[in-house]
This record gives sequence, C-alpha cells and structure tokens, in this order.
Amino acid sequence: MLLRGVKRGMKVYLMRHGEAVAKQGDSEPALTLNGERQADDSARTLVKRGATIDVIYHSHKRRARETARIVASKLAPPRGTETREGLGPNEDFFALAQDIEELETPALFISHLPLLDQLAGLLVEGNAGAIPVGFSTGEVACLERSAPGEWRIAWKHRPK
Repeated sequence: MLLRGVKRGMKVYLMRHGEAVAKQGDSEPALTLNGERQADDSARTLVKRGATIDVIYHSHKRRARETARIVASKLAPPRGTETREGLGPNEDFFALAQDIEELETPALFISHLPLLDQLAGLLVEGNAGAIPVGFSTGEVACLERSAPGEWRIAWKHRPK
C-alpha cells in the first residue's frame, strides 16, 4: 500500500552550492567565478538530462542563493526559487528527509555540507553516517524513489 501523496519514480535533486570566497569579517561569502561556472555547468547537465523541477529550495546563505539563481536561469522552475528553513549546514536532516518523502512534485534542494551528505546517506542507505554521494562544490545528484522510504541515486554530476 502506498502512502497518500507518495509517488513511485518521484525525483529529487540535491546540490551543493558552488565554490565561494573565504569568509571575511561578518560578510556572507559570495560565489567565486569558478563557483558560478560550477553552478552553470550543473544547471546545463540538469537541462541535458531532462530534469523537470517545480521549485528550487535553497538555504538562507548567499552562496546557496546565488547558486539557485544561476540554476533557475537555465531550468525556469514554475514556482521559482525559495529560501527554505532547514537547509543550513548543521540543520535537522531527519526532518528534511521526512519533508522530502512527502513531496508530490520534483524539487531541487541547494545546501551545504555536512547536511547534504547526511541527508543522502539517510535517504539512500538508511544511515546518515553513510556517504553515498560525497558532494563537491557545485555537484548535483538525482535521487529517485522506487517505493515509500526507498531512494536510489539515479545519477550524479560533478562539474569539471
């Protein structure tokens, strides 16, 4: 029996923000030119692979917001980009995994380490300590649900 709202074949995309400059004082680090290139490269891969995304969620941090803007310029998700609580580096990945499990439309989550590694480990391996992807800056992974609570890595892309 399927849970209400849980669709087989549902895809979720997890992405680490592009490379950012070193933090200086109280300012939020911005993407470097290489970080912008990484975000663009992964966005082009998403387009090439036919990714359909309803919304791009990103953390409140500048580097994630800038990455989301670049990706959205290529994918044009119908709901655009949204800052979402719970996507900071050390947030509750259990709560985020539950929210992802209940999604009804594909989404892209742009976040940070260690959250992304823990989240992918929990979804794919059932163990937040497992690291099935190991996100480099700008890297994106497509996770596909085969049944409630069962996710697999369909593909991943690391920018050159």
